[in-house]
Amino acid sequence: MLNTLKHLSLGLTVIAGLASSPMLAAAQDNYPSKPITIIVPLAPGGGTDLAARLMAQHLTQSLGQQVVVENHPGAAGTIGVQVGRAAAPDGYTLTVIGASYSVNPALYNLDFDPVEDITPVVMFSQGGQLLVANSKLGFKTVADLLAAAKKDPGKITSASVGTGSVSDLATALLGSMGGAQFTSVQYKGIGPALTDTVAGVTDISFASPGAAFPQVEAGTLTALATTSKVPIPGHPEVPTVAQSGMPDYDVSLWYGIIGPKGLPAPIVDKINAAVNDMLKDPDVVKKINTDGYVPVGGSAADFKARIAKEVAQWKEVAKGMNLKAQ
Repeated sequence: MLNTLKHLSLGLTVIAGLASSPMLAAAQDNYPSKPITIIVPLAPGGGTDLAARLMAQHLTQSLGQQVVVENHPGAAGTIGVQVGRAAAPDGYTLTVIGASYSVNPALYNLDFDPVEDITPVVMFSQGGQLLVANSKLGFKTVADLLAAAKKDPGKITSASVGTGSVSDLATALLGSMGGAQFTSVQYKGIGPALTDTVAGVTDISFASPGAAFPQVEAGTLTALATTSKVPIPGHPEVPTVAQSGMPDYDVSLWYGIIGPKGLPAPIVDKINAAVNDMLKDPDVVKKINTDGYVPVGGSAADFKARIAKEVAQWKEVAKGMNLKAQ
């Protein structure tokens, strides 16, 4: 009797598997057949949000289904990432991450592997942050800022997008390399952080060029430098921090799409191809350049390698700066 039940169970399992495989393949072939949600793990108004909304707009056209953006800010982006990771691996919930994703493992004791417990899909764009100061302070260069910070350690406040964010580490790295001390003030997103820097509540901020340049052009903020060693497209007048006396300083921002672990390869390939095609559109490239970045694209494997490299890199930086994971 037991043998009969075992054979029956095995037979049903095989039949179920044979029945589900064509259904699964059909679902992947028909993808997408309903709206897609892109999760942004930070507040509206920052570079990650801007990149997500640009992608959503064009993916809606190319994939033939509505792509909507949901913001889930908090804990330096880890809350939104967890929401995305918990979704079904069917391609209908994706997450747009930024460079802070690769920083978080150096500063937080995460309960998942940041490389193996997700599915990297495609890298979108990359570039530097813009170091800006409230214009009323009169700083014109990084040297001006460092001189003021050294004169009165801790008095200069930096609006940071959460502990463990790229802006937070960029501030710490600037202080460490420049021999100065800043006081970091934490915000849930670059929107409120920039608002307070404009208002003079905080003195400086590291922000995406797209978010900061309107205030620079309005005269409320002064652009001191870009954190990447690559100049900002269309703004050769803004020096890099490396050109401002710290040749080893290089903090790059990037954005890309990930999915939950186990996202099927055909769906990954379809989204990857759609984004790569999007990055060939001159209007999209112009928009990315206007925001201060350059398009990247490439394969899912390329993106996974970039994440793995930077996770290891930031852990080494945090170790050298004696920053402990919490």
